[in-house]
Amino acid sequence: MGRAFFIDKDFHCPKCGHKLDAASHSDGKDHAPEKGDVSLCFKCAAIMVFDDRFTIRKATPEEEEAIMRDEAVRQVYDAILWANEEP
Repeated sequence: MGRAFFIDKDFHCPKCGHKLDAASHSDGKDHAPEKGDVSLCFKCAAIMVFDDRFTIRKATPEEEEAIMRDEAVRQVYDAILWANEEP
């Protein structure tokens, strides 16, 4: 993973309310998120998208469908769900 970029805005997951305070690229790139980049909540795996003001929003159903076709995203999504399963 690339270097983590800490978010100084008060972002929370739109699905579960988890505080979102950092972002990093899973492909090892070392730059801040850009418009259209995908983010997953580490608590519930909600799919979000960065806009041009470095804020996030919940992905639309159409975006979610397209994003989940990416095998790398799907693997991270599944890993988050697995890691947060209650025993």
